[in-house]
Amino acid sequence: REGLLLKIGSMIEGKQDATNLTKERFVSHRLSENPPPETILIMEDNPDNMATIKAILQNRYRLIQAMDGEKGLQMATENTPDLILLDMALPKMDGMTVVKHLKDNQKLCHIPVIALTARVMKGDREKILKAGCNDYISKPIDPTGFIEKITEWLKG
Repeated sequence: REGLLLKIGSMIEGKQDATNLTKERFVSHRLSENPPPETILIMEDNPDNMATIKAILQNRYRLIQAMDGEKGLQMATENTPDLILLDMALPKMDGMTVVKHLKDNQKLCHIPVIALTARVMKGDREKILKAGCNDYISKPIDPTGFIEKITEWLKG
């Protein structure tokens, strides 16, 4: 094991002699090269939609989930995710109310919120954006456009 660490250390540090490479330094170097994935909070009460979202995003991001608005708001406060995917028709507290609470909270107001909704009637998008959501994705979800939009918001 120590020999392997020394070999890896010499490759990482570009030195023939990496005897000062400790396991802790190796692990910390690996973490700095591969930062942990961004955290996305998914607030979705429909199991089929949740399964679809998770299938598209798995292995790309750290996913946490809530099945209702109250739990989602609590999880946002506890975890401060990098992005929130918010179903607008949630039990206990609907998406419009959730986004208002998020944007009114000093600790959470910076987090981008993308609405997920089947509401696609004229004026719905504007209403959702006016309520405080940063963007809007209509259901059913197009996997390619979905990933592109999430990537775009996480870069900014």
